[in-house]
Amino acid sequence: MGSAFLAVFLGGFWQGVMGQVPLAKSQGGAQTLRQAADRHGLGVGFFISHYWFLREGDPKCRATVGPYTDLLNRVAAREFNVVAMPVFMSSITLKPNHYDWFYPDYTMKYAQKAGMAVQGTPLVYAMPATLPEWVKQLEVKQAWEPLRVAMKNQVASVVGHYLGKVRSWIVVNEAVDYEATTNGWGLTRNLWQKAFAQNGKPEAAYIEEAFTTARNADRGAVLIYNDFANSEINGKSDFIYSLLKGLKSRKVPVDAVGFQMHLSKEGADGWWVPGTINVESLKANMQRFADLGLDIYITELDMKLEDASPASLRRQAEVYAKILQACRTQPRFKGVLQWGLYDKYTWLNDLPSETVKPLHPLMFDTAGQPKPAYYSVLEALSR
Repeated sequence: MGSAFLAVFLGGFWQGVMGQVPLAKSQGGAQTLRQAADRHGLGVGFFISHYWFLREGDPKCRATVGPYTDLLNRVAAREFNVVAMPVFMSSITLKPNHYDWFYPDYTMKYAQKAGMAVQGTPLVYAMPATLPEWVKQLEVKQAWEPLRVAMKNQVASVVGHYLGKVRSWIVVNEAVDYEATTNGWGLTRNLWQKAFAQNGKPEAAYIEEAFTTARNADRGAVLIYNDFANSEINGKSDFIYSLLKGLKSRKVPVDAVGFQMHLSKEGADGWWVPGTINVESLKANMQRFADLGLDIYITELDMKLEDASPASLRRQAEVYAKILQACRTQPRFKGVLQWGLYDKYTWLNDLPSETVKPLHPLMFDTAGQPKPAYYSVLEALSR
């Protein structure tokens, strides 16, 4: 993106911020999500997933620059006080020790202009799509020491680049197996885990190293462990609880746990889980993590609706309301971020496995208008 375009975009940012989305006062008097969250010291935010639309001449830039940037201008800064800034290794570290800061720097400038806090996500993640080819080749070659150096350099360099500017970091993302084995739940045997295990250290050593490196790079940021299908008491959250309890006992600087909450169309925490979320189990789960001295964040909220019928939208609003109402009872609950800005550009529509499209998972519809879920969250945050 050219500097002239960036100047025009940011210079005109506030002209549209007061927006055209209809306002509705909650019982608590707040007119926006941001007002409601600010009054209680909470974060409410979104993942800025399509910021590459904004770069002129970039091969990933599409013809849909207008609608996305328009909604950023009209709605995002008015409704949200936090933006999640992607720092996937595959997007910023295409070569060893060579960083392309354009995308996250853009997000940082956007957040500063809008007066938003920033959550960086994720520093250490082993999903192949998030890794550059040179890192994958190190694993193929079993070059364990270079892999250990690459992970530590990534954490130290990214956190150091944004020292004092990022409120919280997703330090380690999805370290636990995607499903239980015959031996129960455990850590995924990913390349980072294998690299540090080859150093004669315990299997959780890479997690400890990641958090310690992040803390050394920024003493003031909140450091989060993040995973999915872990918001209720179940086998996976039991394992994560034991993992974090062990880390805390060894003085590893983990400050918080993140619940992704990618909900099914019925409202279960996990597309494959029947029924809807059990709020009493959610409350009990939050309490045990809070008792470890951990803060609690909902980091990636969405609900996979297959249509936008009145019944589906009402069900989404009810599920969102009961989740946020339960969270508001927990003093260590710090905020909620939805995984995307609005339904037109949800990541779910890009999944080949999704045969029914478009999906409708967020609080704003495909035209950027607030849905019933928006008003239910506004009310829950206002109480």
